[in-house]
Amino acid sequence: MKKSIITLITLVLVLVNLVLTALLTFTIMPETKKANELISKVAGAIDLDLSAGQSTSGSSTSLETTEAYTPADDMTISLSDGGVALVKIVININKESDGYKAGTYTKDTMNTYDGVIQRAVNDIVSQYTCDNFNEKKQDIQDQIKDELANSFGGDVVSAVGFAKAVIQPKQ
Repeated sequence: MKKSIITLITLVLVLVNLVLTALLTFTIMPETKKANELISKVAGAIDLDLSAGQSTSGSSTSLETTEAYTPADDMTISLSDGGVALVKIVININKESDGYKAGTYTKDTMNTYDGVIQRAVNDIVSQYTCDNFNEKKQDIQDQIKDELANSFGGDVVSAVGFAKAVIQPKQ
């Protein structure tokens, strides 16, 4: 009789343990997935920041041969999903380019081309959503660099980066 009561108590405890384990699994797993997504987003943002200072082209241009130009105004751009991006870009001008040597594209004269720069940035950034803007920040910088290189001549713009990039989702 004692053996069967002990066996029955053991069986009940095993079943209670199984139910509690299943309950914990189903309550903790969604939170774990959310935490993993957050960690992935943070890791992605860190990777983007680490690569933001690198040249966006295959050519290596040293700091001695570049001059940074930052348009005076921040740009507020509507994103494709209704969100808004507030960006400020930095353009590295190649001092060895013919346009720089001729005095056409220098830090002091680039403000006359702010409209061209704003149009290029607006056209490219407005194609993205709030979510994929952060994920594809380097691609966006490369596209802006390529667009400005087409506008100013192939070797004038050596790199483009974001000095500021703030995203506001649609509310």
